[in-house]
Amino acid sequence: MLFDAIDRVTRIAGEVGGIGLVVNAKESAVDFYKRYGFEQFVDNPFNLFLPL
Repeated sequence: MLFDAIDRVTRIAGEVGGIGLVVNAKESAVDFYKRYGFEQFVDNPFNLFLPL
């Protein structure tokens, strides 16, 4: 599902503009998202951003 979401966001961003994908992760999923290049927000480590 993650790869499908990234693919969709990338295609849509190319059409209407966008800079990345934001997720609000459970504590147990943070490391999973970080393995795929997501970066944690400084002020909330459960919010992560994947720049396109």
